[in-house]
Amino acid sequence: MVDHKNNEKASIDLDMEHQHRESRKNIGFGGTMWLAFQSIGVIYGDIGTSPLYVYTGIFPDPTKPPSAEDTLGALSLIIWSLTIVPLLKYVFIILRADDHGEGGTFALYSLLSRYSGLSIRGENRIDDLTITNYDAISVQSATKEQPNFIKRSRLLQRILIVVVLFGTSLVISDGLLTPAISVISAVEGIAIPAPVKRCNTLPQNISRNSAILIVLFLGQRLGTQRVGVLFAPIVSLWFISLASIGIWNISKYPSVLKAYNPYYAIDYFIRNGSDSFQVLGGVLLAITGVEAMFADLGHFNRTAIQISFPCFTYPPLILAYCGQAARLTLDPTIISNTFWNSLPDINGPTYWISFVLATLATIIASQAMISATFSLLHQAMQLDCFPRVKVIHTSEKVAGQIYVPEINYLLMIGIVLVVIVAQTAANLTIAYGE
Repeated sequence: MVDHKNNEKASIDLDMEHQHRESRKNIGFGGTMWLAFQSIGVIYGDIGTSPLYVYTGIFPDPTKPPSAEDTLGALSLIIWSLTIVPLLKYVFIILRADDHGEGGTFALYSLLSRYSGLSIRGENRIDDLTITNYDAISVQSATKEQPNFIKRSRLLQRILIVVVLFGTSLVISDGLLTPAISVISAVEGIAIPAPVKRCNTLPQNISRNSAILIVLFLGQRLGTQRVGVLFAPIVSLWFISLASIGIWNISKYPSVLKAYNPYYAIDYFIRNGSDSFQVLGGVLLAITGVEAMFADLGHFNRTAIQISFPCFTYPPLILAYCGQAARLTLDPTIISNTFWNSLPDINGPTYWISFVLATLATIIASQAMISATFSLLHQAMQLDCFPRVKVIHTSEKVAGQIYVPEINYLLMIGIVLVVIVAQTAANLTIAYGE
């Protein structure tokens, strides 16, 4: 009786998901471009605020300014990390491994389970082999085929689910650290034009950071569409400012663009030996939040993300890192806070405009991993890997735009605790890199 009710509920849920998906297929070119614009405000706030702290993470000791060769090598590593991981790997390869429009670790597990004929708990339930749809293959047809090596090996199946859960946990832990480090880095920028305030404002900064994050989480109930429409213009302005500041700095030292040659990344490892591997933790900060491109796929669609990242996100990030490297080459002493010290006018309107945009962008940076966490745990619930909690669909057109109240508030508490414990961006940068 219970199994019958579970299967009936699963059938209803799958029918609703199928209707949502059919409506998403018919949104057309204009709708796709609108989703691409919204995705800027939801997905890329995290990776877009990395220029605030990447070079400080690579060269954490302000008493040891980097040489021109080391700066060029670090820039080359950043450029090729952004090119290989987000652009080539995610945009052109990983996004194609969706499960009926859904992305994330559990979507990959769902695909593998469905085509291997696996069931989640040893039962052939109607919702076991797919997260969002049930029309691709049935349990009955899968069980009639000759068992493959995955289905024959219980050990391999257990290892597989452990790897999936571990990968999902890493993404969610990223969602705890990066929002905190982004907000702290932006608010700390106020100490650049007024350094005497640095020692006096730490408690106030912690309170301010916590209040900013709490307001953000309280606004999640509005749904991805409203949040995206609100945040996308702000993040777009932030990317425009990054590109503008980067171009201005590059004009002071155009030779920095030769870092596109991977030779300089290789040369960095040759010159520094085993010590060079210590910078990799800082380099990885340049691609924080990239998992959201796949995990948030259900909130938008593949084409929208394939348009928004190469056209509106990748170029400003490259210009920003090149510009900072140019200023570091000319003045290595600015390494203590590279982004803020590389602004054209520290005490003028340019600084304060950048400060406001950075603060707003770092608030939004939390959105990418919040939305990704909602999607991942929703998928985990559908595969019986997470307890059932309330899930609210916030859009009639896009099936993956959801809001999970309990998860939202747990994330809020966790991130606020991280802010209170870490206190400064330097502490979080060390934790993240390690």
